[in-house]
Amino acid sequence: MHYVNGSLLSTPADIENENIEFYKSLVGSKANVLQGIDLPAIRNGKFISPKEAHRISCPIEDNVIWTTLNSIGDNKALGIDGYNAFLFKSSRDIVKKDDKDEILEFFETGKILLVVYCSLVALILKTPEGNTIKDMRPIACCTTIYKII
Repeated sequence: MHYVNGSLLSTPADIENENIEFYKSLVGSKANVLQGIDLPAIRNGKFISPKEAHRISCPIEDNVIWTTLNSIGDNKALGIDGYNAFLFKSSRDIVKKDDKDEILEFFETGKILLVVYCSLVALILKTPEGNTIKDMRPIACCTTIYKII
């Protein structure tokens, strides 16, 4: 792997620093002065209807959890936990209660176990000739439970 300037990245620390600097350059810079909230823009913006507000504040029903799980492709990449949606679907009778409890706990408390929340970002070369960070595509791998939430 190489720096954008062509010199060789030789240590894990070099690779880490090059990744950080590359993605920092894409994000932009911090503002020296923060603008205030534009209240007229907020007041004139879009609002959700009372029916929509009720719908998003209702308790999560079992069928929504399982419909969401079934909408995730069986062959999607493994999560950081090493499991894909197919495992959860095929062992549903065994893990159903635990999965449901974890998902409902998140919606009730707003808290999630760190092992569920963890994600891994893998950098995949866009072309076989690529050798710099800009030649790579970041792919985020998260747990199936996190995808359902």
